[in-house]
Amino acid sequence: MTKRLLDPAHPLPGWLGFNLQDMTGELSAAFGAPQAAGALISAVDPSGPASKVGLRPGDILKQLNGKPVNDSRAFMRLIAEAPVGTSVRLTVWRDGKEQEVTALVAAWPNYMPHGGIMSSQAAAKMMAMEPDPGVKLAAISDADRKQYGLSPSVSGILITSVDPVSEANELGIRAGSVIIAIKGVSVTTPDDVLRAIKEAHEQGRPYLAVLIQSQTGTQWISFSIGADS
Repeated sequence: MTKRLLDPAHPLPGWLGFNLQDMTGELSAAFGAPQAAGALISAVDPSGPASKVGLRPGDILKQLNGKPVNDSRAFMRLIAEAPVGTSVRLTVWRDGKEQEVTALVAAWPNYMPHGGIMSSQAAAKMMAMEPDPGVKLAAISDADRKQYGLSPSVSGILITSVDPVSEANELGIRAGSVIIAIKGVSVTTPDDVLRAIKEAHEQGRPYLAVLIQSQTGTQWISFSIGADS
């Protein structure tokens, strides 16, 4: 996806302007949904197509163009692959019932500060840059343990903040989460994390497996690091 965003030879990815997270049994019970399937809207960009058709945080996306999609990342990928300017039908669970809305796919926002079209040389230079994980890291202090309710037995690297415009945010990672290991290897300093990201990028690997502990539990998360197309 990173190369597609940067390479002017590719059309811009489609965008609807919301953040999604996977449904869980607990969330489906909380929202009164019949099953833990679909993708939950966690945030809506007020300037995006999703907002224009009335979508809001708490809506559960069940289908895209009549086809069930049960994974938030798969949902986002399908939207990104949709041609800009086309319409998509979204089946939404809200207030105990399903409804359909039709949204017009917009182009992925261009964050270049001065506008214009990025040259192929500039795109290649940016693709060669080390990926930004979208989080700030620090060793865990006693104050951090108190603030985030971390037990003395928890070891790893603390995530102190998350860029709102990042994959980490889309994956539901929040400040107070702890990176325990990367690819099965424990991390003890922020440099360990950054080094692992750099090495994976240099090796051309598209994803990096990261073990993260948060308030919801410990789970492996697959980060895309910019080697995919």
